Amino acid sequence: MRLAFGMENENLLSDKHFGDSNFYSIYDLADDDKMEFVSKRTNPLIFETDDHEEHDPHKAKKVVALLSDCDVFVAHRMGPNFMKIKSNSDKFPVFASNRDFTITMESLLAKLDIIKKNLLKRKETGELDMVRL
Repeated sequence: MRLAFGMENENLLSDKHFGDSNFYSIYDLADDDKMEFVSKRTNPLIFETDDHEEHDPHKAKKVVALLSDCDVFVAHRMGPNFMKIKSNSDKFPVFASNRDFTITMESLLAKLDIIKKNLLKRKETGELDMVRL
């Protein structure tokens, strides 16, 4: 399982919507349920200067394409596009109540079984329950 965290800086999840994060920290979940850092992915979408509205569905599609290799999107702020990602893609959005990355990671690891069950449920039925950390 690969996870993308929408980040403001190295220590804080973004205070903006997921698609407006400064960058994404990408992690893989190893077989022993340990997180392994993969990469820091700059978000080129924050530099777009087109006239699209804030909750533009085209931007949601671009975020999904940018993070196409990721299964789980973790964000502190949940906007309409975050919910569209839940409904219109095979990605699993997770809402983090705390912006501190270390606390968010600990919360995520504590709810890992729920996340795995939801991913399996998604594959089997197409349904998905929202998980909050």
